[in-house]
Amino acid sequence: MKPARAVAQRDAGAAFKRAIIYLRVSSQSQSERGMGIELQAHACRTYLANHPELHYVETFEDRGHSGGTLERPSFQKILTQSAERRYDILLVYRFDRIARDLFLQLLATRTLQSNGVHIVSVSEQINGDDSMSSALKNMLGIFSELEKNILKSRMMAGKSRKLAAGGYCGGAPPTGYDARDKKLVINVREAEIVRTAQRLRMGRNSYARIATKLNALGFKPRRAKGFSPAGVHYLLRNPVYKQTVRYGVAMKGVHQPIR
Repeated sequence: MKPARAVAQRDAGAAFKRAIIYLRVSSQSQSERGMGIELQAHACRTYLANHPELHYVETFEDRGHSGGTLERPSFQKILTQSAERRYDILLVYRFDRIARDLFLQLLATRTLQSNGVHIVSVSEQINGDDSMSSALKNMLGIFSELEKNILKSRMMAGKSRKLAAGGYCGGAPPTGYDARDKKLVINVREAEIVRTAQRLRMGRNSYARIATKLNALGFKPRRAKGFSPAGVHYLLRNPVYKQTVRYGVAMKGVHQPIR
């Protein structure tokens, strides 16, 4: 059933604009810094409520996706639908929800505008396509990119300090370990896979033969149906089992080795 407001406008011959909402957070920490999905959605819905000429169509969300790329599922749908002229207005909480890289922000903005889409930042009070609004958008894009790079530098510095202390720098822990309290802790069941592979390799077995034996023994890798020669090669070459951590450079770790 069509909203009564939209029907009344159509019957009266009044022009109305089809509007969609785009929401994005790259991480939980971003939500905690006051950029949560709920806050963004509330601000966009409030804007819609105050602009009866807008006809709400749909909300798109990208949770856990970086603003450093445009390859985000929901945003790609937006770009596709803009080419199909399915809407006229794109509402965002801030322009950096589109992208935090200035080049990508400009690319996305110009693509949408070329498809007749008008972008509105509800919190930054910029909703024009005139020269002044475009200049303000570019300035916001520059500061957004600067903020992104500062945060990245701080994160890298933190990982470097952790590496220097022999700590775990994050990411998926290797087979044989779990990550607990930002430390590598031996996973007893998986450690047996590592030790078995090590013993077989000491017996001069090829990677293919080791993979076959591990599969025959019922061992399973985390993200595959079975072990492959390449997977065994990667496992046995990982220096973490010799108590070494690596993040660009290698350092002696504080975790227990697997032998």
